[in-house]
Amino acid sequence: MTRMKIQKRLLCVFMLALVPILARSTPRENDDPVALLKRAIANLDANELKAENYTFVEDYHNINYDKDGKIRIDDTAKFETVFIESTPYRRKVEENGKPLSGKAAKEEEKKYQAAVAERRRINAELKNTPFHREFRVGISYGDWQDLFVATSGGGESVDGHEVIKLILTPRSGIHHASDAQKDSLHTAIQVWIDKADEFPLHLRTEYTSNGRLLQGSTVEAFWQKDAKSGTYLLARTLVQFKAKYLWMTVPGRTEQKYSGYKRFGAEVRIIPESIKPK
Repeated sequence: MTRMKIQKRLLCVFMLALVPILARSTPRENDDPVALLKRAIANLDANELKAENYTFVEDYHNINYDKDGKIRIDDTAKFETVFIESTPYRRKVEENGKPLSGKAAKEEEKKYQAAVAERRRINAELKNTPFHREFRVGISYGDWQDLFVATSGGGESVDGHEVIKLILTPRSGIHHASDAQKDSLHTAIQVWIDKADEFPLHLRTEYTSNGRLLQGSTVEAFWQKDAKSGTYLLARTLVQFKAKYLWMTVPGRTEQKYSGYKRFGAEVRIIPESIKPK
């Protein structure tokens, strides 16, 4: 065998050995942050429809500090979210570790009865408008693609899950269409997306300049997957904030934990006996 043929064969062997390395190092469509964000948003929207069919308990804890870092306000509350006419309703049941009683209990019951009466009157079309959706706060996930540029922050591990971290930074020259969009342009967002089913496990929004909250404030959300249904349910939110109130800067921390999730058929209606139609 001539030296030329030997060199060609060795080159072929080397190139074949290199193929797996090249395959691993070549970015796949799945690794494209823009495409991944689009799929994650679609998964969030689809999951939201399923998550709305659960009742749950919310434990709320808010702390405000004074200028010296000492606790000035320390409040807790417990809420139950139930369905009235197929629409979720957040009802306070405890305040600072004690069940509501007296005037507070009567006021809460009055609000609940008013909500029931209102929702019996509104039709199905009105229920789906933003005015009647309690959980729509700030911009929707669908706005992310228009307002932010997505880049990859690499792979990580979160509670035993392999995730891809996406970093969303505001696009330049954006003309906001609402106050919520205007506020979001003061933030940067980090999203940790489970590789297995491309759903966010952790979302962190940080104010990089002063908006509704002041620079340095963060808003975080954590989801957990229900083993039986496969639905992702909100487990915890954490807001660490600095906010302007009159002439003061008020720092604080608000944590909300969600538990006791129970599947609830959306077609079932909660109507107290006292106002059931005869």
